[in-house]
Amino acid sequence: RALERYGDGREQCTLDLPWHTWPENTFMQQCLESLGVKSVLDENMVADPWCQPAPCSDVSKAAFHGYGNASSYLECWEEATEVAMASAFMEGVAHRDGEAPLPEAASA
Repeated sequence: RALERYGDGREQCTLDLPWHTWPENTFMQQCLESLGVKSVLDENMVADPWCQPAPCSDVSKAAFHGYGNASSYLECWEEATEVAMASAFMEGVAHRDGEAPLPEAASA
């Protein structure tokens, strides 16, 4: 629902908020708050190099934050994508062979 509300109200946020010097995470937080979306803190959901360091291959993370340039971001994205694709493939193989899904794939 939060993303639906953001999609419907993003333009209003750009008109109402002084966002021009904000990083994207600040804009998103402030925009969602202005649209009435309540935040939920889950410190284990997002990885960042300062508070919650984790490799980009960690399938328990929903996002990886703190990549200040395109090359480091793309490197992380490629690592995460490779792991996600391998996990999905292995889950498919397990189902095809009549086995239960792998624990890593089931929790992703």
